[in-house]
Amino acid sequence: EIVVFSKENYPFYNRVLLPDYISGVLHWDGLVKMTEKEEADYKVRLHRGVSIETIDRANKTVTDSNGETHSYDLLVIATGSRPATLRDLPDMKGIFSMRSRSDADAFRSHLEISKGNVVIVGGGLLGIELAASLRETGMQVTIIQRISRLMDRQLDPLGSQLLHEELTAKGIDIYYNDEIERCLGSGTIEGIRLKSGLLISCQALVIAIGTVPNIDLARNSGIDCKRGVVVNEYLQSNDPSVFAIGEIAE
Repeated sequence: EIVVFSKENYPFYNRVLLPDYISGVLHWDGLVKMTEKEEADYKVRLHRGVSIETIDRANKTVTDSNGETHSYDLLVIATGSRPATLRDLPDMKGIFSMRSRSDADAFRSHLEISKGNVVIVGGGLLGIELAASLRETGMQVTIIQRISRLMDRQLDPLGSQLLHEELTAKGIDIYYNDEIERCLGSGTIEGIRLKSGLLISCQALVIAIGTVPNIDLARNSGIDCKRGVVVNEYLQSNDPSVFAIGEIAE
């Protein structure tokens, strides 16, 4: 039997497609990767809204957020990552990260009220896909990129230039070598000021500058960690009964 614990109250879904869910291109059902019937067919027991708090490797048990203890033969840690954030961001409405359905739903609700420019900080994959999806709905979109080109980890300079041309042809504004100095507004964001001095009005700000692996659970249990959980070619940690997959595996 496979037992899965998830902090979220949703079935297994494809996070990569969240921009298409936000724009309305895909309904929620289009993101779901495994239905409840399929969970039963594959003998998967999914505990929704329940997280694992501690791992006892000596006794091969885990304790969940409800205080219940569960035993395991093999343990797979797939805790993913959380959004990286900017320092000193104010507590304002209209500022979002984009890692979960709850993030996407909050963003969609805000846009239903506030029509106008959306500023996306970060020219990586998520920021670009979100910008393109929003532009298709008619929203004005601005991308702020701290360095001199888009998707620098995935594309060479020519590829970045071609991507820039494609996005600007869609009407997306892109500012390079710049970053936010201050958020403007009272209670709800109304705009930003960049370090270059440029003022940009906006009704929403999305921070998409990368992620930080969620390794605290593994580290606290004595699993070897660097930036992520250290694994071998079989995704096995220093404990032969504990594996790590996805964004936390190093």
